[in-house]
Amino acid sequence: IGASEDGLPETLNDTGLISDEDISKVSRVYSLNPTVRMINRRNRFKIHNLLLEFKKHLFIGYSSLSSDGQKKLCSNFYSEIKSLFKFGGVDLKPISSPFNNLTLSEVEEAKLLAYDIGTYDYAKIRLCSNKNIQESLKALLKPKRVGQAVKGLLSVAGRDGRLRATQLENYFACPYKHFCSYALRLNEQDEAKMNKADVGNVLHAFCEVKLKNLQKNNEEILKNLKSKFKKLNFSINKPTLNILSGECERLGKFLEESERICSFKPYALEVKFGGEQFEALEVGSKYKLVGIADRIDTYGDYFRIVDYKTGSRDLGKVDELYYGEKMQLFVYMLAAENALRKTPAGMVYFPIKNSADEKDKYRMTGFILNSNDVIEAMDNSLSFKDPKGTLINVKLKTSKKNIEANIKEYQGPLYSGEDFVNMGDYALKLIEQATKELEEDYMEKKPNEDACRFCPYGAMCRYQGSTRKKSFAINKDTFKGGEHG
Repeated sequence: IGASEDGLPETLNDTGLISDEDISKVSRVYSLNPTVRMINRRNRFKIHNLLLEFKKHLFIGYSSLSSDGQKKLCSNFYSEIKSLFKFGGVDLKPISSPFNNLTLSEVEEAKLLAYDIGTYDYAKIRLCSNKNIQESLKALLKPKRVGQAVKGLLSVAGRDGRLRATQLENYFACPYKHFCSYALRLNEQDEAKMNKADVGNVLHAFCEVKLKNLQKNNEEILKNLKSKFKKLNFSINKPTLNILSGECERLGKFLEESERICSFKPYALEVKFGGEQFEALEVGSKYKLVGIADRIDTYGDYFRIVDYKTGSRDLGKVDELYYGEKMQLFVYMLAAENALRKTPAGMVYFPIKNSADEKDKYRMTGFILNSNDVIEAMDNSLSFKDPKGTLINVKLKTSKKNIEANIKEYQGPLYSGEDFVNMGDYALKLIEQATKELEEDYMEKKPNEDACRFCPYGAMCRYQGSTRKKSFAINKDTFKGGEHG
């Protein structure tokens, strides 16, 4: 199968950074291989070998339509093979098998559709959403479950009415990526070698243990984590373990220091919204938003949400909320506000990453309430002598007038209580929009500008179109009543 004009044999174009001509020019000095020409020859040779492998029957097929409905032609290879064989002196005729014209049983229809679009589960979902062939479900599910299936059993939107904030962020990044992750539940094969996610999980666990007992030895904590994270014991991860050892030592000392100069204290770690202590955030009458916040800190009548981040990406921008990329902290803010009956003082990202600037290494950024009391409680080290402080991405203005009159004005990612309300309301509207679309099994390939960069489903998606751009200038005033539409 796959003998379409661009599929069999697979052919590469000589458009790379180093062309075959470039390789030829430097071949006397450097040995570079393979060339694009050699790769294409190898692909043709593989086809030749495949043609010699069959025992009794040889089937060659191609799709007449692309995934976006455009007409596709067969490859020259297909035409050449067909011309070699005749039946009764007449050229062989291809067997056409358009899905809608075949007289097949319901099960055969589902299987054929599954071959066309990749997975059997996806085929069942497509059958569910097509009113003309819903009767086909009777061959796939027990009769008593058919009605339930049509109404959303196979929907990607909350099979049990529980949705995660990260799931919705995934959806707004790309509906098709969300479909692969949460409907088909496709996962990459786990490997013995630690990846970035594994490193992040270890550092998250380290912070949790350290904050429960700041006197505990940092090296001892990491050593104990080996029983929880088996990969830490594999020899292939020894270099990563050495790096983690140094990082945990620095991180542990910083957490000890922050305890001394921060009035906000940990109230709960690894907070489960939808658990016993904190209720899930209700969205309408059908769905509940659940998730896990890394940390909630409190100070007097205030609370803040702290989210650990191990990536290099800068976070805490309002356009990320506007486009649905980062709603998680606002969901947690709304749920925690309901549970604690306290005032939100901020939602901050705690960066856990290697940095050349050790002083700014762990400086938190995000969304902070514009209140001198709150700001100074978050970082007691802020002063005219040290206007940048240590813990948060807020700076004390040091004009001559302010210093002489001891006037403290701050600049940074500061927001009013009204801003928090507006942004929280906007997050809820986005969530409601997403649930409506998910109920309709919306799964189009419409990635934002970052979604394809590290997407694990690129090989099956093969999207080559344009990405969604951030075309509006977004600021905190964008979220004022009704202005965001």
